[in-house]
Amino acid sequence: MEIAIIGVASYFNLMVLLLKFNQGRYNDLALDVATLVILSYVFGGTITGLQIAMIASALMSVTLYIFPPKFLMFEDDKKQKKSRSKKKHRKHTKSKVRFA
Repeated sequence: MEIAIIGVASYFNLMVLLLKFNQGRYNDLALDVATLVILSYVFGGTITGLQIAMIASALMSVTLYIFPPKFLMFEDDKKQKKSRSKKKHRKHTKSKVRFA
C-alpha cells in the first residue's frame, strides 16, 4: 500500500512539474524541484519518510501552481527594461506641434 501511495504521489508531482515546464513557469519550477530534492534528502532514509516527502512535495507543487511565487529581483529587472524601452520609444517619437 505504501508503494502505491508513493507511486501516485510521484506521478502527480511529476505531471505538475511537466505542466509548469510546458507553460514556461521556470521560477516556479526551480523552487519546486529544489523543494523536492531537499525533502527527498531529509526524509529519504525510510520508506515512510520518502512517502511523507513525496506527498509534501506534491502538495507544494499544487500550492505553487495556484499561487505562483513572485521573485522581486527578476520582476524589477523586467520592469526596468520595459521602462527603458518606453523612454527610448518616447524620445524618438516626439513630434513638434505648433499652435497658432
